[in-house]
Amino acid sequence: MPYGERTSWRSRALPGASRVTGGSLLVVLGISRFQELGALAWGSGGAVVLGLAVLGLLLLAERRSADPLLPLRLLTTRSLVVSAVLVFVVMGVVNTLHFVYTTHVQDGLGLSPMAAGLEFLPQGLAAVLGSALLLPPLLNRWGARRTLFAGTLAVGATSLVFALAVAAGTYWAVLPAVVLLGVSAGTLYPTLFAAAGADVDEAEHGVGSAVVSTSQQVGAAVGLVALLAVSGVGAGAVDQAGSGALVTASWAGGAVVVAAAFVALAARRR
Repeated sequence: MPYGERTSWRSRALPGASRVTGGSLLVVLGISRFQELGALAWGSGGAVVLGLAVLGLLLLAERRSADPLLPLRLLTTRSLVVSAVLVFVVMGVVNTLHFVYTTHVQDGLGLSPMAAGLEFLPQGLAAVLGSALLLPPLLNRWGARRTLFAGTLAVGATSLVFALAVAAGTYWAVLPAVVLLGVSAGTLYPTLFAAAGADVDEAEHGVGSAVVSTSQQVGAAVGLVALLAVSGVGAGAVDQAGSGALVTASWAGGAVVVAAAFVALAARRR
């Protein structure tokens, strides 16, 4: 890339990236301090409002730009919006389940960090098998919309299974939930990214993928702090989360994802 083009790209990309990053950090910070400070405090609710204002400025700047980093017309593309919303919600719950699992097996069951990490391996294997063996026939038979719906429901059911497994208090009770998470998430994520680009022009596939990836990462952070706040785990007591709080987080996450599954029905049939 010539120097002049590189400079032009940086002048477009850096302000937008700074606004996205800053606004998202403020929202996550504010939500994480709701329990500690209350929703109306400047350090919690104020941070959320400020973060949303920064993100609003981003949309305003992109709308006025002659060469926007994110063409706002993409946000009217139904398949892209549906995929971004779903991945935001799903990744927040999946990230929470990872926290639930690691906290439960280390603090509750006494496993070492190494043992807890190794016992994530069944999830990875299940995800590979799910995306390679289960996903193709589902897409061929059901299409993207029904596969999205079923996959999102499966992630919600997985969260509910986690709640029951944590309450049981043994690793062997948690293992089926870990495997089910690999299968459900491993099948759903490729479908989300495939559906996201279904109605996006080929020249803008990179931008569309970036929208979904950004929604995925921000959703992971927002979902975790929101569900921990709902379960009563404060920012200063994360490492002391009891099994009751972890069960509550899992139940809440499952309910949210099951409700979000119906968003998938807004995707196109093809």
